[in-house]
Amino acid sequence: MPFQTKVSAEIARGIPGQRYGGNPISHVFPTPVAGPGGVRVGYFAWADPADVSGRTVINTGTGKPLGIVQREKTVRLGADEEATMLIPEGCAVPTVRAGDLIIASGTAAVYGQKVFATLATGQPVTGDAGGTVAGAVESNFSVREAAAADEPFLASTIMA
Repeated sequence: MPFQTKVSAEIARGIPGQRYGGNPISHVFPTPVAGPGGVRVGYFAWADPADVSGRTVINTGTGKPLGIVQREKTVRLGADEEATMLIPEGCAVPTVRAGDLIIASGTAAVYGQKVFATLATGQPVTGDAGGTVAGAVESNFSVREAAAADEPFLASTIMA
């Protein structure tokens, strides 16, 4: 079991992949399952091209992603296992197409920017709407509050 290594003076905004607020949320149906190597929570997911059934998702892809992997308890961990943000292969992956989520970006987030999906990893990064981010594709999510790189913030498809 790991020991706490960081203490903050302020309450955390949330955990990446966590639903935020009471606005409607839209998921991919039927609920896909994690592909080989598992799927990371709070990252973007694409349909696995190796699965002709279309039911498997992975954190890499081309073109627009299906959505962001939601933090939802779908996997039982044993008492001796570490907590993780990885949904194991074959387990259900709640994937959000639209709504409000807490995510963390590999870049600083500025209110009003768009959230881009890194094609090689699925990691969210931010950039100007209609702009380009190397190795990433623009998603339908927007930044709803500023945050430093790797700090949780609100991303939404529902504009105020």
